Amino acid sequence: MGKKGLIKLVLPKNSGSYELFNEAIEIVGKNHAKMEMSQFINDLTASLSNLDITSLYHKSVMPRYFGLLFYEKSSKILYLTELGMAFYLASSLEEKIDVLFDALSCITFGRHNNAVDSDSDIEAPLVFLKALLKMGSASNVELGCILYYMEVEEISLDDAIQKVKRSSNVDNDRAKIKDEGGNKFFDLKFNVLFEEMNIIKKVDGEYKLSDYVLRNFSDTISDFVEVNMIETLYGSEAEYTPSLTEYNPGITKEQWVEFISNNKETLKESLHLIKAIYDCGGECDYITLSRILKKNVVSSSIGACGFFGLKAKEYFNVPAYIEDGKEKYIAIPFQGRYVNVNSKPLYSLRIRQELKEAINVLNLGDDKDVNQLSEYDNCDRLKGGTNIIIYGVPGAGKSWTIKNEYCNDDNMMERIVFHPDYTYSDFVGQILPKLGDDGSVSYEFTPGPFTKLLKKAYTNPSEMFYLVIEEVNRGNAPAIFGDIFQLLDRNIDGRSEYEITNSDIAKIVYGNENHKVSIPSNMSILCTMNTSDQNVFTLDTAFQRRWSMRLIKNKFKEGKESELANARILDSNVTWEKFFTEINKIILQKNIRMTSSEDKRLGTHFVSLEDLNYAQGDEKQNSRFPEKVIKYLWDDAFKFTKEDIFDLDNVKSLEDVIEYFVNAQGDERFKVFKENIYNTLVRN
Repeated sequence: MGKKGLIKLVLPKNSGSYELFNEAIEIVGKNHAKMEMSQFINDLTASLSNLDITSLYHKSVMPRYFGLLFYEKSSKILYLTELGMAFYLASSLEEKIDVLFDALSCITFGRHNNAVDSDSDIEAPLVFLKALLKMGSASNVELGCILYYMEVEEISLDDAIQKVKRSSNVDNDRAKIKDEGGNKFFDLKFNVLFEEMNIIKKVDGEYKLSDYVLRNFSDTISDFVEVNMIETLYGSEAEYTPSLTEYNPGITKEQWVEFISNNKETLKESLHLIKAIYDCGGECDYITLSRILKKNVVSSSIGACGFFGLKAKEYFNVPAYIEDGKEKYIAIPFQGRYVNVNSKPLYSLRIRQELKEAINVLNLGDDKDVNQLSEYDNCDRLKGGTNIIIYGVPGAGKSWTIKNEYCNDDNMMERIVFHPDYTYSDFVGQILPKLGDDGSVSYEFTPGPFTKLLKKAYTNPSEMFYLVIEEVNRGNAPAIFGDIFQLLDRNIDGRSEYEITNSDIAKIVYGNENHKVSIPSNMSILCTMNTSDQNVFTLDTAFQRRWSMRLIKNKFKEGKESELANARILDSNVTWEKFFTEINKIILQKNIRMTSSEDKRLGTHFVSLEDLNYAQGDEKQNSRFPEKVIKYLWDDAFKFTKEDIFDLDNVKSLEDVIEYFVNAQGDERFKVFKENIYNTLVRN
């Protein structure tokens, strides 16, 4: 810390306006996260022409101060950092507050900040918030005095707070501090930003933490380290490094196992972060790591910045890649504080192969805060898992497509059919009674098809597995999927982007009820849906956006389906392809009431070869085609407009139609239709 009497604290001098702060990030975000400073200034000035910003010291300082923007002086380029991208993509003020607290958890505001050249060790915004949490409320003068006492008199935050509380006239201290040239202690521009973002509020001239912050970030603020520990760490390296103080690129897997095993308690927080990167395959970006830690780590001292800290170079070798591609060693947590020495935009973190191999053989399950790793976690796994809804008219060949283009091996599949009574318990599993050999009854979780296939896929990483759901919209899909819905978002490899907690599934699949559940990259979900059944259960937008949609065209595939296409209907000369093509033309031309005519078309596979076969004297066989196809046209496709297709002068009921069709011979069977249609089918 600075010598007594020397005021070295430097704070941003520019406006703390939230409008200016947010617009600066928006402009860089819209320019693909990178732009020249001169262009940025021009764009920002034009965008905020309603504000008097001509006198600002530097228009990007406040977002840079909080690590959302990074300015590279040599190239005069302004970058949006990972934190900045998260802020830019946030859709609500609450989400933006969450990102700012991520910044507060990992950005250094004293020394080495990208926005201000400060020699102080004081983390002023953290002092500000932590003092409000401890005091309940404080005036701007009191907060400025606290900063002064900590910086110049070199006392702790708690001692500074007590001194403020004991002071009979804080205003006299303010005057004294200002006379010493310390007016900067009271010029806290970031408090304007905090107030406009609803991080703090002003009541009767004093600041308080907002209700939202108290509700969601009290523990986070409690764990803030208000003094930058960089110098202390460098000055007493051995005290904070449990072992292997010198970085040794030749450390073996066995040495890593011994080292981590002997220092597990000291490295507890680090193990959370190592495992988070490990779970991503040994490498992940900031946003992914942030999400994992927020979900899985209970300790509020684990910030969202992940495995950043000063001693990584010595014993974890976790490089962070920056814009120029050079590696910078930045990370390890210390007392809940994550020091980003360089304040560079971080793109990805990785752990070296020897450490990955060591973690794979370590039993981390002894630590209740670190989930045990299974032998199948992060092994070489087949990629490409996806969610697809295959849709089309009835009989277009949706199931045929799954069988012939995806999978026809029952060992690699689970096939189910959704219907109105199908439930989450049927899909995932349920607790059922089990009778023991001694006659006793116990209750245990019995896995459903989803859980069974998930286990197969997880334990067989080199094979692709398929969950096939027929008629997905004939059941209440969102209710059936339940919490599994969250797993449907996939990353580029095909693995679930998000994980869920479900002890029943985890116990079956991973053998560990504390293991987070996700769909592996070697498991696909294929659904079929008839377009004419869309009114059964509507698939909402949130559900549908998580699926790729594949339309099965209502056409015969060349070569593969020629036998069915060219097959004649009973003893007539009319082929199935001729019949369904001409009838579908009529369906599309007519305005069928109550539903879409397009959905009522006949599919190429609406019938099978057996339905078309003729057997002399066998009425049952010869009735198969009219009972299936003619009945569909009468009862469904032309339900309200029978006169458009049927010869109603000769047939008055469905019974008449089928009886005439069965008893007639050859092409005469098609005289159940109007003359023009008959001529089209028979004579063209």
